Amino acid sequence: MSAPELERSLAAFIEKSGTPGGAVAWSVRGAPVCVAAAGSDGHVEPAAMSGEAKFHVASLSKIFTATLLLRLIDSSGVRLDE
Repeated sequence: MSAPELERSLAAFIEKSGTPGGAVAWSVRGAPVCVAAAGSDGHVEPAAMSGEAKFHVASLSKIFTATLLLRLIDSSGVRLDE
């Protein structure tokens, strides 16, 4: 998927979901492949979202926790219903 395709998909998702904006970074082995952003930052005086946007850690902790849990499930046999 190219950056413009990813940006269009993100913009469509944002419009459909009612989310003010979002940014997506895609990397392979630590090397950035694609960065896309759409919508606004949701502040009182909104600015266009960009790939350089800063997010509060609380916004990222859910993703980190879910990723860690899924990796544990994959590697050690922990089950989601435990």
